[in-house]
Amino acid sequence: MAVNGSFSCILQPNTCRPRTCSVRNYGNEPCFILRRHKGRPVLVQASATTDSVAAAKPPEKMRGALPVVGNFHQFKFSKLYKDIDDFHKQHDSQALEVSMFRRRSCHTRDPNDCAQIFRDAEVFPKSPDINVVSDWLGEGLATQSNIQKHAEMRRLLNPAFRQDYIKGLSPAFAEVGDRLADALLELGEHDIQDMAARATIDIIGRTGFRYDFGCLDLAMGRRRSGATVEAAGERLDVAKLFDQLVFGVSRIFAFSYFFPRREWIPGFSEYRAAIRKLDAVINSVLEERRRVGVDPEDRDLISYCLRAMEEDSGIMNDKQIRNELHTLLFAGSDTTANTLSWTFHLLSHRPEMMARCLQEADALRDHDGELSPALLNERLPYLTACVKETLRMYPPAPMLSRVCTKDTVLEGTRTLVSKGSMVTLDIWSVHRNPKHWVRPDEYRPERWLAEGEAEFGPILQEAFIPFGGGSRICIGMYFAIMEAQVIAAQVLQKVKFEPVPGFEPDAVMRMTLSSKNGIRLRALPRSSGDGRPSGQQTAATSV
Repeated sequence: MAVNGSFSCILQPNTCRPRTCSVRNYGNEPCFILRRHKGRPVLVQASATTDSVAAAKPPEKMRGALPVVGNFHQFKFSKLYKDIDDFHKQHDSQALEVSMFRRRSCHTRDPNDCAQIFRDAEVFPKSPDINVVSDWLGEGLATQSNIQKHAEMRRLLNPAFRQDYIKGLSPAFAEVGDRLADALLELGEHDIQDMAARATIDIIGRTGFRYDFGCLDLAMGRRRSGATVEAAGERLDVAKLFDQLVFGVSRIFAFSYFFPRREWIPGFSEYRAAIRKLDAVINSVLEERRRVGVDPEDRDLISYCLRAMEEDSGIMNDKQIRNELHTLLFAGSDTTANTLSWTFHLLSHRPEMMARCLQEADALRDHDGELSPALLNERLPYLTACVKETLRMYPPAPMLSRVCTKDTVLEGTRTLVSKGSMVTLDIWSVHRNPKHWVRPDEYRPERWLAEGEAEFGPILQEAFIPFGGGSRICIGMYFAIMEAQVIAAQVLQKVKFEPVPGFEPDAVMRMTLSSKNGIRLRALPRSSGDGRPSGQQTAATSV
């Protein structure tokens, strides 16, 4: 039914409202709502109306739902992002409703919907799902649901992530990248996902904590005195602790539908034990830093937290410092590690692309042989494009959830979302949406270069959101990209990668997108002919 012009509610005053004819307001948008009064349909004007608002509709329901369980039986939790994307593609949907038991969520893969959700943080705050990690990360910057507290913490920590400061960290990135290259060559064939995680944990330790966790050395079996964390009387491998914690969080999320209390979930006691061990690590690092003292010029994360506590600003206390350090240690290492791993995997299957990256890596040094941050974007355009294309195809967070606090119309799909509904941003699907990308399932770094932007670049800039958006956009975005640039270039100066025959990574969604069976690659030493183009670039292939 099309509605034109301006109408008044045809109900007489006080005849049925609010009991049988409640008026909704979909955000700031006008809307007419059809209700029944005394057995006949009536039109209720929620606000002044337009044709476009009259076209707003509830999300399409995902097919195959069963009584009680809804669509639960159709998914494997670790592949939920992929199962939803398959449904989007099969039915050409942009927004759909997925039900699991009593929970209903509106999933959208429309960039304009996502931009609105990111922008309207008060209407779409963090969903209760974030409580799954509360035992581990507490209420840190990434998990804080209170908008005002989040803004205060963001203002406090922003200086630690300024571009001018991060550029000065490139020597630390390069040093660890060099050690990673040596370790990979020594191992030959190995899981690059594990080794990249160890390298990025070491970098966060050095740059954020001024501490060497020694994760790479532990992997190589070299336990130098003082190079690894001592906690609870034993030497701990932080990388292995992360594996245990991520597995625990994934289990809690999957089993929460069946167990009313998380303590009843199998493996919860082991999860809590891993948290206590990591707490001991963080506490030992913090105590050492307090003993040494904080200089007014220090700009690492711990320094900002300790100074805020000394100033008695009310923002920071011991518990909050603990939460922020846990958050930084995980989020600051995991995103880059997975991006590097997927990038090396994709390049190993594309020799011409690999050769072009090797050429750029060789040209990165200045005349003195030192790494120059100013040369990163100038001399690594193709490698940087490869990293961005990896972030498109394998975003760190393939899905993000929010809760809708008032009846709202999503701008892109004209979808009605009711108050209290869950809203899920299908980042994986947004990045592979054929409405906004040309050949979205093909790995094409040239999308991000002048040579291919017109043909393959994003049709809409909002269709590329690997770090989120709005006031909650990842605070460490620049850190992660520059870290990936430097480590990749440093490794490729010594190493070239080849795929392991018969191996295929199994991408799964845990806390972030990683491979369930690792990412095994052959690391080979560079030879004099590496990096020289052997002909025309091979066609991009689907992944």
